Amino acid sequence: MCWKNTKDRWGIISQSFHWIIALLIIGLAIVGDWMSDLPPDETKWFIYGWHKQLGALLLSLAVLRILWRMMNVTPVLPNFMPDWQKLVSKLNVFILYIIMFGFPITGLTMSLLGGHDVSLFGFYTLKAFPKTPELEGIAKTAWEVHGMLLWALIGFGSLHILAAVYHHFILKDNVLKRMLPMSFSKS
Repeated sequence: MCWKNTKDRWGIISQSFHWIIALLIIGLAIVGDWMSDLPPDETKWFIYGWHKQLGALLLSLAVLRILWRMMNVTPVLPNFMPDWQKLVSKLNVFILYIIMFGFPITGLTMSLLGGHDVSLFGFYTLKAFPKTPELEGIAKTAWEVHGMLLWALIGFGSLHILAAVYHHFILKDNVLKRMLPMSFSKS
């Protein structure tokens, strides 16, 4: 098991960032969509609080992921892939990074500029800005972008998953395997 990436494979730290962040984003998206329809009571605000805290955790992990990626090589795509597929792959990953950062940034923006503190697991609280019509307008825009990011996640995330499935089951290459822990990649 290699901690760092090689030109042929993602290391265990990159794999961990990938899968933890993917599960966190998918989970937060599902809970976020569900919680918005809850009646305004203590349960809803409790869930909102956890959603915000996990969103802040997502942002922290995304920053660490970028830093780790900058310090490591990126495995190369297979030589047999046409250039247009390589370009689409890189563009899709870039957009997924925008989503990975966009969700928590817009979430924190709409909370803090909308007058709501964000607790960071009880260790620290990000204090909300005083409410003003201008800041509330920015918070509303952030809320709209936050919702649009859900649709972008569904589209670009599905493309990412379909490409991995295509590589694994149709092309039978190692594109998916190199992002899986060693014990799962020996098939």
